[in-house]
Amino acid sequence: MFLFLVVTIQAIVAWWWGDWKNWNKYQSTILYFITFDLLYNFLCYNFIMWEYEPSFIFPNHTLFNIFVMFISYPSIVLIYLGNFPMKRKFQFLWISFWSLFLLLLEILSLKIFREVTNHHGWNLIVNYIFYILIFYMLRLHYKKPLLTYGLSKLATTVLLLILRYQFR
Repeated sequence: MFLFLVVTIQAIVAWWWGDWKNWNKYQSTILYFITFDLLYNFLCYNFIMWEYEPSFIFPNHTLFNIFVMFISYPSIVLIYLGNFPMKRKFQFLWISFWSLFLLLLEILSLKIFREVTNHHGWNLIVNYIFYILIFYMLRLHYKKPLLTYGLSKLATTVLLLILRYQFR
């Protein structure tokens, strides 16, 4: 229920602070975000790193993940990129804020509400690094999509190899 409320609040906040008048500028980055989560779910189907626990709203990981992909991700991108600062020092703070914010939600989801579980070596430290990577990649995709696809494939391959072979 906690994560359902978080995603719902994200959508409401995006309604007010998201850059809706320029949504078409962010559409490909939203699709990039969704595509790589779909790719994770496909590649790690039998070796899942983290999982949403069943609830009375969402009976399985897949349905909840689809809800997150199509509500939370667009909301995050519209707020994050739509308000991205121009000055470099503020860009670092903006990325840090978003990474720490999602880490806080992860901690609450994992430790207090127990709506998420980690598996196969995935933990809060790896997740925090992953959040930083996500927010850098979202900005990079917005500016240089082709470069981002190549870097994303490389990062995905390296991460899968490290986690698969470290925790067999």
